[in-house]
Amino acid sequence: AAVLVAPVLAIIIRKTGKRIRRASRSALQAQAGLYHAASEALGGLRIVKAYTAERAEAGRFHRINKQVVAQEFRVRTARALSSPLVETITLFVLGALVLVAAYRVERLRLDPTQLIAVLGFLGVAGAALKPLTGIINDIQQSAAAANRLSDALALETEPGHGHRLPKLPRHERSILFDRVSLTYPGAQTPALDDVTLRIEHGRTIAFVGPNGSGKTTLLSLLPRLFDPDPPGRVLIDGRDIREFSVRSLRRQIGVVTQETVLFRGTIRSNIAYAAEGVTPEMIEQAARRARAEDFILDKPHGYDEPIGEGGTGLSGGQRQRLAIARAVLRDPAILILDEATSMIDADSEARIAEALADFSRGRTCLIVAHRLSTVLSADSIVVMDAGRIVDQGTHDQLLVRCGAYRLIAQNQLVRQVPAASA
Repeated sequence: AAVLVAPVLAIIIRKTGKRIRRASRSALQAQAGLYHAASEALGGLRIVKAYTAERAEAGRFHRINKQVVAQEFRVRTARALSSPLVETITLFVLGALVLVAAYRVERLRLDPTQLIAVLGFLGVAGAALKPLTGIINDIQQSAAAANRLSDALALETEPGHGHRLPKLPRHERSILFDRVSLTYPGAQTPALDDVTLRIEHGRTIAFVGPNGSGKTTLLSLLPRLFDPDPPGRVLIDGRDIREFSVRSLRRQIGVVTQETVLFRGTIRSNIAYAAEGVTPEMIEQAARRARAEDFILDKPHGYDEPIGEGGTGLSGGQRQRLAIARAVLRDPAILILDEATSMIDADSEARIAEALADFSRGRTCLIVAHRLSTVLSADSIVVMDAGRIVDQGTHDQLLVRCGAYRLIAQNQLVRQVPAASA
């Protein structure tokens, strides 16, 4: 009997093994895509929020997650079938052996203890079904992960996403940070401490200060990445931004950060990231205004050139120009540049400065600056330290009256000019 059954078992094991291997490979590939999508969205969370791309990222994650679930079902189905098939065949064989043994006991008057031994062996074989009880353990193990997911899903929605909130009219007069303070959870000292600042529409304002002085935190209040502690307010054209839809607020803000966030896809899809109703002509025009079309057309596939995770294959200046093209395409009323030229060479800086000078006309431009050229081109400079505004004025005015600015100009701004040209 064993000789007859062995080939059948071998065929079943080989077939199910191949199916499990193929399904596992597909499942791992799908999981890798899911992890990439999640890491890109979380790593570029500031850009995702600023560009109101939460729905697009959630949709991308959902599509990939469906693929993962489908492949996991294939793996589990193959695993679930292999063991019962083998055990069922084994039980049938053992049952046949029991019948043979019973026949021999009945007809040939053999010792009944031999039949009992056979039944005992059959019981041992049946114990192979015991691993099915491991399902309970799997359920218990997954309960911890399910509880964590439940806690995450129970978190409050980000403020400002209510459907009943009105849309914020396009910015055209002023921005006011009114007595804003902010202390991060767990921090002992505030990141911002009673800051009041008024910025007129169309002005270019540079923010300078040592690391940790609150520059980025202050500008993060504008797209509501954080809300100030009460009673602080941020007003656009005299309107408290908390009273309006956060999507309508962020749609009129363009953000370019020091660490450019690019997503896997093509140059075209990255420029058009989270944009609605754009045409190829609009994308190409944005690239031209960002001084990016020259290197794009040098690529083998032009605008359809694939981009790896994080912008693999592009230089720092090229990545920054794509980020600027993305901002240009949104036609924002407010442009936030957070150290956008601090990590690139002098040639790229010149091209980016030219693009920004052209694009920032008629828009309010807020710049976290680490380079002297950026500071000199601003209409006004805000000096920050320890979460407070120390002084505000032009470069020449601050050199005369502000010791903190003189120190920054000597140790940070001036020193970075030759380094950028290297």
